[in-house]
Amino acid sequence: MPVSSANMPAPSMGIDAISPAGAMRADRCVYAWNAIPDELGLRARSGFDEWLSGLTGGATGEVRSMMAFAGAAAASSGDRLFATTATGIWNVTAYGGPPSQIAVFPTVSGDSGYGVSRGCVTAAGHFLAYCDEENGYYLYSESSASWSKVVGGAGPTEINGVDPSKLVFVTTHKGRVWFAERDTANLWYLPAGAIYGTAVKFAVGALLPHGGTVVGVWSWSYDGGAGPDDLLVIVGSGGDVVVYRGTDPASASTWEVKGSWYTGGVPRGRNIAMDSGGELLLLTLIGVLPLSRLVLGSDPQDRKIYVTRWVDPIFSALAAQRGTLRGWALYLHPLDRAILVAIPTVGGSPTEQIAISTVTGAATRWRGLPVFSAATWDGLLFFGTADGRVCRTINWLDDGAPVEASVLTAYQTLGDQRWKQIQTIRPIFVGGAANIASTTVARYGYATDEPAGPSGVGGGGPSAWGSAVWGVSKWGPDYLTTAPIRGASGMGREAAVAVRWNAIARSTLVGVDVTFTTGGPL
Repeated sequence: MPVSSANMPAPSMGIDAISPAGAMRADRCVYAWNAIPDELGLRARSGFDEWLSGLTGGATGEVRSMMAFAGAAAASSGDRLFATTATGIWNVTAYGGPPSQIAVFPTVSGDSGYGVSRGCVTAAGHFLAYCDEENGYYLYSESSASWSKVVGGAGPTEINGVDPSKLVFVTTHKGRVWFAERDTANLWYLPAGAIYGTAVKFAVGALLPHGGTVVGVWSWSYDGGAGPDDLLVIVGSGGDVVVYRGTDPASASTWEVKGSWYTGGVPRGRNIAMDSGGELLLLTLIGVLPLSRLVLGSDPQDRKIYVTRWVDPIFSALAAQRGTLRGWALYLHPLDRAILVAIPTVGGSPTEQIAISTVTGAATRWRGLPVFSAATWDGLLFFGTADGRVCRTINWLDDGAPVEASVLTAYQTLGDQRWKQIQTIRPIFVGGAANIASTTVARYGYATDEPAGPSGVGGGGPSAWGSAVWGVSKWGPDYLTTAPIRGASGMGREAAVAVRWNAIARSTLVGVDVTFTTGGPL
């Protein structure tokens, strides 16, 4: 039989879980693990290394919150990275540690250590505000390089009007510090430019028709910057979203409701919204929602407006199974130019995330990245783990082990409706290693099972990580190409290729070439 050939492009537009299997575009895929669209194709995600270890608290030392602080001191000498466990706040700024506990929580049970932080700049200096689920309002002062628990009272460093130990969320909006009160539909705000003083109650329960409490409140730069269009977004645990605009919440003439919507519910957690280029993304039980679409009149039940629309069935299944578990969050991953949707684990199962490219909007799934909490600091994503470590995303190895990426291309007829048998497969990789360990398998009939991982780790090339000699070796070219040819088996009318590879350096799947024969009736 004559042998034909075809090229399957790298699925640079990510997973497509909503199109009919027989109508999926060639640049999308059935699944993609530990990969992200990048220049030239689909790249294995970056890896991580351990920043420090030894945090303790609770049964396992869970690092429940990460907090990044940018100070005013010269040469970033005042910048700090903090973490919390159930027992208190730790300074984790220095690589290798050891970590030092610099604030001890009076309550160390329940949800102690789960919190939200926000930087504040006033005439008195630079501060980091933190609100803990069990312990309330804390402040870090750059000038004193110390944390303090804010208590109730009329003193110059106290708060009255509300018990500060009941404040569980903090943000800033137009020069004011705003809080959410535990187990209520009440917000509180301080005078403009103040971090202490008399808090004013702002009750929003009447605007939450689906009930519940206030999950959080966010300042949204709707015009893309700190301008007059900055809006205040309030999210209720029942799924209601209320947006205010104005300057003074005490004045009816300068403060009004811009709109209110029902999103269908939000998962458990308070880190469920984030700014992204003038957009505010909100994590709901339907998916990740750009709030600008609501302001422009879109229906929040229309799944096409969600950032996660291409993986909607996957997200919906995870939300149905785990929506009530703590751990849902949105994080920015600058190195991989992605937004991570953190998914809670069940019964000690491996952690996983949905990654959304900020460049293409494509979605993939990640595993093996043990994120329990996270923050962006010094241009990298730092994360805390469930076993008392702080890690950073960097390089292309997971704690010294290869990052294992895996993808199943879209099914295609390869231009012929007859039965076909793939004879050879040639995955084309570019990256920093001359030899990439990979497994390639032909799949037929819309099968979705994942092949076994490759043996070995690959290597070679003048720029391969761990292969060069300092002061002797020279940097190699930016990209090396490797295209191993492998045999294949099986037959069917519709064909796809599963590729699974170990990344020990930057590695991008550019495409897959196949040769095949056809024959037989339809």
